[in-house]
Order: sequence, then C-alpha cells, then structure tokens
Amino acid sequence: MRPPNLIVVDFEFVEGNPCLPISVGLARENSNETFYAEFPDAMQLATSSDWLTDNVSVHLEVAKFQAPSLEYIKAGVIEFLGTDEYELMALCGAYDFFLLSQLLGGLQNSPPNFPRTYFDLAHLPLTNLERTGYREHHALDDCLFERDRLRMTRLINHR
Repeated sequence: MRPPNLIVVDFEFVEGNPCLPISVGLARENSNETFYAEFPDAMQLATSSDWLTDNVSVHLEVAKFQAPSLEYIKAGVIEFLGTDEYELMALCGAYDFFLLSQLLGGLQNSPPNFPRTYFDLAHLPLTNLERTGYREHHALDDCLFERDRLRMTRLINHR
C-alpha cells in the first residue's frame, strides 16, 4: 500500500463573517514542493486590525507574491494539488479547510479529488521543534514548520 499523499495547508486571514483570506501556503509532506500566494488585497486586509498589523502584515512580500486575482491563486492551487488523491492536514484547520474549499468553488464545485475532510495536527502527538527559521503567522512558514514536525515525528517513531 502506498503511503498517503499528505499536504499541509495554512491561511492567514481576517476572522469574521465573511472570513477573508490574506495569504495561503501549501507544503507536501513527501517532498519539498510548496505553494505560496498573497491575495490581491492582502496588505489592506493585513492592516485591518492591530493584531494583524503586528503579526501578519510584517511578513507579507506583496511585491514578490501578491497574485493579480483570485482566479490566478485558484489555478495555482489546483495545479499544486494535482489529480492524484491526497489528504489535507492543518493546525487548528477549520478555517483553513473552509477557505481552501471556498477558493476552489465550494465543496460541490471543487475538483473531484478534493477531500471532504482534513486531519487536524493539533490532535496528533507531534514532536516539539524549535521555531527558529520559521516566521510565525506566515502561511508558508507555518506549513513548513508543521510539515517538519510531522516528518520528525515519523523519523522518531520509525527508529
């Protein structure tokens, strides 16, 4: 049996109704392949509260990563996810799963291989890892941190 294709997902976002995405990160557990994009209005959203200004806006690189449209990000995410089956993982991922499914058009309009659930890393006994080198509240760095914690846990458990 082939090991599952695990993808860690993280969004930075404005919480509320509606919940508004600022940036998205994706990282494959079984490779170093990643995806990162900042939404067209990322800086405006990331400065809409003191907390976001202090914790999220400081990590944005709009000149390098700001996408021209939601469709551009959607196409990039679909290409990254591919056509094979995969499982989604996220830390406290209810918002992440919701935002990803919304980006893809909702559960009814998402690609056929889009999973209908995700695994929450908060419920797994993962190895502690120093956060050095990973920016907290940066969507891609948060993905990489959790991916690396997952990898480290697997290495320790397979000794």
